[in-house]
Amino acid sequence: MEIIGEITSIIYRNEVNSYTIAELETNEEITTVVGYLPFINVGDSLKLEGKFVEYKDYGRQFKVDTFEKIMPQTTEALKRYLANGNIKGIGEAIAKRIIDKFGEETIHVFRYEPSRLAEIRGISKEGAKEMSASFIENWEVWQIVGFLERFGIGAEYAKKVYDLLGINAIEQIESNPYILIDLAKGVDFKQIDKMALDLGVSYDNEKRVTSGIKYGLIRSTYNGNTCVIKENLIEFVINLLDVSTENIENGLIKLNNNKEIVIEKRENIEYIYLFNFYNTEEQIALRIKKLQNAKNVKKISNIEEFLEKIEKNSSIELSDKQKNALKMVNDNNVTIITGGPGTGKTTIIKNIIDIYEENGKIIGYAYANTFKDRAAYDWAVEMTIYMDKDSRHKGSGKKLYETLEKELKKQNITNLYACIGYPEVEDEYLTKNSVGYHEHLGYRFVGEFKKCGYKFNRWYNMVWMEKSLCDRPEHPEPMIWFSKLRKKAAKRQEPQ
Repeated sequence: MEIIGEITSIIYRNEVNSYTIAELETNEEITTVVGYLPFINVGDSLKLEGKFVEYKDYGRQFKVDTFEKIMPQTTEALKRYLANGNIKGIGEAIAKRIIDKFGEETIHVFRYEPSRLAEIRGISKEGAKEMSASFIENWEVWQIVGFLERFGIGAEYAKKVYDLLGINAIEQIESNPYILIDLAKGVDFKQIDKMALDLGVSYDNEKRVTSGIKYGLIRSTYNGNTCVIKENLIEFVINLLDVSTENIENGLIKLNNNKEIVIEKRENIEYIYLFNFYNTEEQIALRIKKLQNAKNVKKISNIEEFLEKIEKNSSIELSDKQKNALKMVNDNNVTIITGGPGTGKTTIIKNIIDIYEENGKIIGYAYANTFKDRAAYDWAVEMTIYMDKDSRHKGSGKKLYETLEKELKKQNITNLYACIGYPEVEDEYLTKNSVGYHEHLGYRFVGEFKKCGYKFNRWYNMVWMEKSLCDRPEHPEPMIWFSKLRKKAAKRQEPQ
């Protein structure tokens, strides 16, 4: 059943899940409507699908299954819509002036003649542009909300979809629903696939098959894999999509030709990688090989003495595994330290720094890591810095960060993020100095998570801080791998 009307009041709203109880005025009556209605405000005109339900305690209510925001049907309704805070820069007084001036032409003016808004007292030419842009964006986002709601995809993704795909987002999604997999975090492939099939996509559609292959490769990373044996991948995709092996083989050829995947044969077994994973793994392998083959690496001959000194100075007793790990670092050019939370990785790293700092080598380090392993976030990195306590407040940390930022700019990185432990009350283990330090370096505070980190038998808060290296270009240049920068630098140094 379908009803159309205007929201006249909101009785209740759950801010977490957007479950809403509101009053809707139709041509016939005022109806109580209940359901999940995110971002709904008084004055909004809605088209609702659902059914009437009789409740013992609350009486007759309309239970909403799906909804769509529509243009107000009267100038009075449009005035209320403009006045309810939907449009940037418009309040009740300005809304009245707009309606009094343009009447039934109001929507046309917002869409096609925004400069005419400046004819109204209190609206500048720049303000008119902003109001028009806000009106159009608001409306387009809501069209996307209604479209995604049909397929069970939350409204929280609508703004993101609009920002990335623009005003023809719905047409692009209808043409290829599988683009939503990269845009909507947490949306399951099967959910998108059902949506695509409902829109008329055939089972053996090339876009469906290639998306299923990529989903299979991404899913394998949940188990720590960067590649999948071809036969296993084909079996997974057959069960997922109910398509033929031939369809999948053709999809693999397509993705390989487009350099979206890499097919590598080792000992008569074919392994399938997502291109980014393969490239990353290759760069890591090359770097490790280079480090392994490095010469003139100074070893500490009296490592046992340093281990004893560490235990004495820090009043801790190293376990046998920790001692062995420190010895391995000293004996090998490359050592990988791994382990779960609380296993002592940080302790080992700090001890390594203490040892080599005393030998005139390391006083601290700074590095940038992947912020989020998706293509959309290629221009963002997470920053980390550690300085030996005796080397702090001497400017070395700032030099490290400045040098790192210089290299990141060369890589076309735009966004820097720092995740920092933050105590509600400072203690012997953790202070708020790091936040102040990052503010000094140009970072800004963007968010705080309460009691999300546990160490030293107590809970700590965590904060995120952000720094922009440059203005965001409309079309950023691709991120450049550091290895390529090194090759370019080496080439410039070659004799001409």
